[in-house]
Parts: sequence; C-alpha cells; structure tokens
Amino acid sequence: MTCSTVEAQIHAYLDGELAEPERAAAERHLAACAACRERLAALEGLGRLLRRELLAAAGQPPSVWPAIERRLGAVDAPVRVPARRPAARPVGRRLLRAVVPAAAAAAA
Repeated sequence: MTCSTVEAQIHAYLDGELAEPERAAAERHLAACAACRERLAALEGLGRLLRRELLAAAGQPPSVWPAIERRLGAVDAPVRVPARRPAARPVGRRLLRAVVPAAAAAAA
C-alpha cells in the first residue's frame, strides 16, 4: 500500500469501514511510514477535539459520547428515502379548471 492509497482510505480506516485485507494493508503501511502515522494521529486528535467541543456546545459531558456511539451502532434499520411526489401543476391551470366550468354554468 502506498501513502496516496492510505490517504484516500484513512477516513474509512478511522471509521472501521475497511474490509479486513485493506485494513491489514493499511496497518502494515502505517507501521512502516512515519508521515502516514502522523496524519492518522492528527485526524484522531481532531476527532477527539470535535467530539469534546460538540458535546460541550450541547451541554453534555464527554463521558456521554460512548453511549451515543453505541446507540448509533445499534441502528440496523435501513434508511428510507421518501418517494418523490409528482410535480405540482401550476396554480393557474387548476384555477381555470375550477372557474371555467362554473362560469359556463352561470352564463347558461
């Protein structure tokens, strides 16, 4: 694995989303490459900082984060995307369809 490959996959590595062969290859590269280890450490530190700041902004202690992660990891339900509704017709046509028959009936 090369530095550019590790850099492209580093977020998936941090999130535990790499398949076993890719994870093992990334770990071998990280063991041998100080520059990639530094990048990984910087991203891990940034993640800790963001979690701490987000929780502080929400008024929650940092100890609540593991519980949030467990709950998020426990969600197995597929995400449902609502079906797109058909585009609405212009109001003018709807108004004409309602008014014209009424006007014709009134004129008759």
